[in-house]
Amino acid sequence: MPRVALGVCALGFAAIVALSSKPPGAVAPGGLSVPNPQFVSVIGNSNIAMIADLYWIQMCASAVTVRTPERGKDFLAWANFVTDLDPRFYWAYMMGALVSTVQVGNVVHNAHAAAALLRKGLSKLSRFELALQLAYLQLLVLNHREDAAATLREGAQMTGAPPYLGLLATQILSVAGNYEAAETFAKRMVATGDATTKEIFEQRLRELQDQPALKLALAGQGALDKRLARRATLPELVASLRSDGQIPQETLARLRLDESGTVQLEGSKMLQVFIRPTDQVTAAP
Repeated sequence: MPRVALGVCALGFAAIVALSSKPPGAVAPGGLSVPNPQFVSVIGNSNIAMIADLYWIQMCASAVTVRTPERGKDFLAWANFVTDLDPRFYWAYMMGALVSTVQVGNVVHNAHAAAALLRKGLSKLSRFELALQLAYLQLLVLNHREDAAATLREGAQMTGAPPYLGLLATQILSVAGNYEAAETFAKRMVATGDATTKEIFEQRLRELQDQPALKLALAGQGALDKRLARRATLPELVASLRSDGQIPQETLARLRLDESGTVQLEGSKMLQVFIRPTDQVTAAP
């Protein structure tokens, strides 16, 4: 019986290849040619999972060829095709998003399409890992802070999610100036979380209540961004802020800058401002 099932699967796979305009893996002038989903339906629902696995193997084999934005786009086509066949194929979503984004200089290509693939996965699966990867793209590549915070809030409430997802969400919201949303989410985590989560977010609520100091720290972000138009040393940045007079001296005395481009208000783990470094990556249109 297993031999019969394997034979049927093999015949089905051969039928898909025959019905495709080009065999799997062939690169057409405009990109990678993947089978038409309507041809796959010929196999029948009972064998779709097996067919998805076979194309997943092909997809994995092609991962090593992704060195250019064009090949990354091809890889995304495969990932979308496999996840159309099997919408709950977690690794196809994750690998598709990770491999397809190709950085050239300071520009990351296919980031928007990779984010769309991850959102597609989150619509089918409750996996916090997908939310974390999507938030990474939204925050550090696409520069969509509010979207990143929303994604992390969603991921923080998924089964098995570590507490730091919620902490990241509240921090991003507060840095963006959305204190009310940050506080509302922290209160929800206190009310619904276990003992450890409750303790963590009670501390976060106390830090969020220090809004006046946070606003003072954020007021200096514009001045710092101007200084980063060129490669300035940390002492130069601090001296520049002091001479600008845009931040009160008592607040300036509590500011600390590190090599990663982060300004932190001394005495608080929460009050941090992430500065855009001159070599930050951006997403291709």
